[in-house]
Amino acid sequence: EAAGDVNCLLLDKTGTITENRIVLVKYVDPAGEPSDDVLYTAYLNSNFHTGVSNPLDNAVRTFRPLDISGYKKIDEIPFDFTRRRDSMVVEKGAERTLISKGAPEEIFKICSTHQKNGVPHAFGPDIISQVNGQFQKLSSEGFRVLGVAMKIVPVRAAYDASDESAMTFCGFVAFLDPPKATATETIREMEALGIEIKILT
Repeated sequence: EAAGDVNCLLLDKTGTITENRIVLVKYVDPAGEPSDDVLYTAYLNSNFHTGVSNPLDNAVRTFRPLDISGYKKIDEIPFDFTRRRDSMVVEKGAERTLISKGAPEEIFKICSTHQKNGVPHAFGPDIISQVNGQFQKLSSEGFRVLGVAMKIVPVRAAYDASDESAMTFCGFVAFLDPPKATATETIREMEALGIEIKILT
């Protein structure tokens, strides 16, 4: 009887109409094209991450197994809410690479080049406008978006946030919390009964 009087239902989103399970959906270069290189670079960062566990790194690690057996972790620059990114230093053979992953607007700030056909090119105003457009497009489609950047670094004992500069922007990884299979049908039934749905998030 009480439910029959409802004309507006307020719902939480996560775990109510979604699965509460973050999944990696897209991995694209600065032009928005799918890129296995971006996926591999993000995978190296997430796989060696040892800070506070988070669903985004878990989604990258479990997306599909990738062979990183030639790499070893050298150092980690943990996430903080000022930089809004974390970084890993990994080594393969004699070469060390710093890989940063985090909020795209913060990743853009530390880049001086971008990856195009496997070659670094200047990260000028036109490219910044292009990658900002890609970021806004992905965000408007409901994705949670992270930027990925990298650079070769010299061999030394330790690394810190000051090393996060003059990097090469690789691209984006984008995530979704998928809706439950029954969500669409249920919401349509509610609307047919004259019940308006609002999301509290």
